[in-house]
Amino acid sequence: MQRCDDSQAAQHIEGSGAFKDIFGPVEPQLVALRCEARLLARSNLPAAVQLLQEGQDAALREQHQRLYQSLAMEEAALQLTAGDLSAAEAVARRTRLLDESPTRAGRDALKLIEARFRLARGELGGGVTSGPPCGRNSA
Repeated sequence: MQRCDDSQAAQHIEGSGAFKDIFGPVEPQLVALRCEARLLARSNLPAAVQLLQEGQDAALREQHQRLYQSLAMEEAALQLTAGDLSAAEAVARRTRLLDESPTRAGRDALKLIEARFRLARGELGGGVTSGPPCGRNSA
């Protein structure tokens, strides 16, 4: 996926369905759903959003809070990447994404999505400074 080889990514997604059905651990589910959603988002954002929402529903049914939170973050991130701040904010409200007290593993990811929201809103304060480009002295 990261090498932009859509056909190979599609092949791996096909094979991952059986793995998810048989083994069902959270991390492989997250990786499979995230990759499939990112691939879909290139040409069909609504289908990617639907896939992530179905994953969120399944995570709630299976009582996998971390998976639910990760999929909610992914949905919001896809909306932000598409330039739709209002849709991303709707995701955050619906999933209570920014209200959560995340697990230790999710804190860094949550900080990242919060920073993306602030950037999308034009809120650049709080540690973002303007200085000389890296590797150049200001003297």
